[in-house]
Amino acid sequence: MYKNIITYIIIIIMTFIPYGGFSLDKQVAIFQKAKSEVAKGMYHFNEMHYLAAIEFFRKALEIYPDYYTANEYLARAYKLAGYTNLALQQWQILLDMTKENPLIQNKIDMINFRGSIYSSLEHPFELIETAVYLPVDLGRFRFSSPIDIAIDNDKNMYITSFSNGKLVKLDPNGEGIFTRTYNLDGKLYGIDYRSGLLAVSDFANNKVFIINTDGKIVKTIGSTGNTEGQFNGPEGVCFGGDSSLYVVDSGNHRVQKFGLDGRFILAFGQFGEYEGQLNKPTDVAVRYENVYVTDTNNKRIAVFDDSGNFVENLTPSEFAVPRGIFIQGNLMAVSDEKKGLFMYNFDTGQSQWFVSWEGKKKFYHLTSAVMDDNGFVYTCSNKSEAIYVFSPLQQHISNIEVEVTNVDAKKFPTVAVYCNIRDRYGRPIYGLTKENFTIIEDGAT
Repeated sequence: MYKNIITYIIIIIMTFIPYGGFSLDKQVAIFQKAKSEVAKGMYHFNEMHYLAAIEFFRKALEIYPDYYTANEYLARAYKLAGYTNLALQQWQILLDMTKENPLIQNKIDMINFRGSIYSSLEHPFELIETAVYLPVDLGRFRFSSPIDIAIDNDKNMYITSFSNGKLVKLDPNGEGIFTRTYNLDGKLYGIDYRSGLLAVSDFANNKVFIINTDGKIVKTIGSTGNTEGQFNGPEGVCFGGDSSLYVVDSGNHRVQKFGLDGRFILAFGQFGEYEGQLNKPTDVAVRYENVYVTDTNNKRIAVFDDSGNFVENLTPSEFAVPRGIFIQGNLMAVSDEKKGLFMYNFDTGQSQWFVSWEGKKKFYHLTSAVMDDNGFVYTCSNKSEAIYVFSPLQQHISNIEVEVTNVDAKKFPTVAVYCNIRDRYGRPIYGLTKENFTIIEDGAT
């Protein structure tokens, strides 16, 4: 009897051990298969091929749903690919897995905050000074009497100097990159940027230069006169959406439209104060099919369509000497030489003057204001010879998010880590240097 009991126990043990071992081996095999998909996804993630990475992370989770790393990098890839709602769902899954993880909760709160902030703004045009650039601090890159400014995709600044005819390029930190002088007697005025090209007007020599971002002339347009393609004091310039260029021919009281090859297309406007007439216009901006012109001596904004037909005159506020005009999306910024900066929202009809800040600071002869893709406003205060940069109140930094976009270990042991640094509103933070970062590895700084 005793032997039979021992035999049964041995049989039971021998029966279950193989099955338990087989189950464990199967789980390991499943995890290794999922791990292989994650490795493929990480390769594409580090190459910034986020859509391809998403597919591999999804496959890994189909194989092994509780794979934490696959869940985390799927959330990151969704966010970097622009699928904010899917990223939010994925972060919520991770939060459920980890139970009150503060880092994940912060990511969820950040996404929700960014989605709601713009609908709750009470002061849409309130600005905060973030930088000021003065010629006295720039050495050989100094500018005098800045008249207009353009910003490229890398946030470099291009400043035209009327008094000495110089074009100055500064990086996002305000460090000089180059200066260019195209004519010894030149007086550079308007400037605009689009897709790697800049248009610059020379008021004194009645020419417009199309240049690249290195300052090299690609095309020269115009000569002195009042016939088609000729100028009498060209001022503001603006690229159109149809591969065209608009030039304010101020002395001839008109606007001319050209192809980027320099071909004359049309002209509109003539001297006067009635509809469709202009008196010393200064600057031009384009929104959809409409062209907006600062009709300076008539103290208004004249609107034409892209065929030169008069549409309407805008006087949303009482202008004194309207000069610069810039339009970005639904916002219009008008620089009034005497009154300051006028901001107008086409969609809501809201408007506001911005004339002083920090108590006593104000513009002296404001000639230009432009906005970059992140809503920062760059202004030319001509008489005080200053470039002021402002951040909208709603973009003032309250939290900073650091997000690793890819890791390059191809030259190991040198490892390059690429990051997005954003404020609480999801807007990139520029101008950071190595002094702004502390790198910690395994607890050691």
